Amino acid sequence: MTARPRPAVSALGVPLGVPLGVPLGVPLGVPLAFPLGVPLALLLLAAMIATPSSAFAAPGDADKHFRSGVQLYKENDYAAAIVEFQRAYDVDPKYQVLFNIAETHYRLQDYANALKAFQRYLDEGGKQIPSRRRKDVESEIVTLSQRVATLTITTSEPGAAITVDDVSIGVTPLEPLIVSAGRRRVTAVLPGRAPATKTVDLAGGDKQVVALEIPAAPAIGKDEGPAPPPLLVEEPSMVPMIVGWSVTGALAVGAVVTGVVALGASSDLEAELARFPGDRGALDSAKSSAFGFGLATDILIGTSVAAAAVATYFTVDFALESEAAAESAEPETSARLLVLPGGLALDGTF
Repeated sequence: MTARPRPAVSALGVPLGVPLGVPLGVPLGVPLAFPLGVPLALLLLAAMIATPSSAFAAPGDADKHFRSGVQLYKENDYAAAIVEFQRAYDVDPKYQVLFNIAETHYRLQDYANALKAFQRYLDEGGKQIPSRRRKDVESEIVTLSQRVATLTITTSEPGAAITVDDVSIGVTPLEPLIVSAGRRRVTAVLPGRAPATKTVDLAGGDKQVVALEIPAAPAIGKDEGPAPPPLLVEEPSMVPMIVGWSVTGALAVGAVVTGVVALGASSDLEAELARFPGDRGALDSAKSSAFGFGLATDILIGTSVAAAAVATYFTVDFALESEAAAESAEPETSARLLVLPGGLALDGTF
């Protein structure tokens, strides 16, 4: 979340981290002659060593967390500073620290939590807070009140865990919530159920109801009846493939035989051409035989190639159909998750 621009000192003109339960502008434990505007680290150091009445005189780690929070705030690490300030308050609940918490939430544009922290600061500080400072804090509260909305969250079943923007809020039923204006994502979860989520856009001062319908629980041990009969898968036929390759083989053999005969006829033709004086009738007969057997060989070679292509197609088709039939014959795998009183169970066919 982007931090809003804030002055180096707090909105009340007091350096952040200085205990506020003293007259306006004077850090607790610092001599009145100590000049204001001294860097925050020096003010804190003086507050810690000048007198035992510093912000955290009680034993524990409150002082360490407080100092760490101030340092992180100075480094603009507001998310980590919030954790340190809250831990310091948890260890030693000084109302002054609530001001630091409120200011840091304000930096994070977390207006709802800033408003709550300022209100707690006034409530817990009571009459210890000077009137001028109280008035300034009340002015901040008025500003923040215009940047928050009221959200009423209901669920179809009680006991659902609620989160707003992934921050845990509690379990339904809940009191109306004060949330920062803007887009908020509300989620409700019951054990063993799917989460129900809604996103709402809230303007400052809105009062909106978000009703979440929890999905129904899955059936427990429901009888689904007898299993369906297995599918009867027809085995693919091998006949087209066998016929295709048989024809291809026969044509190839014929092409080889006629090719051998054609070579013989060609030799006879050459012999007749070389004979002198030649015999016209024998020469014509040799030419006719050589041409005929050569043509037959070419035709058989061409048809055997075509038959081989057809046989290859039938072979690939048979392989694909066999694979599909094998997959269809495999038993179907199914599973379901059952919610039982003692836990979860997995039921199905594997």
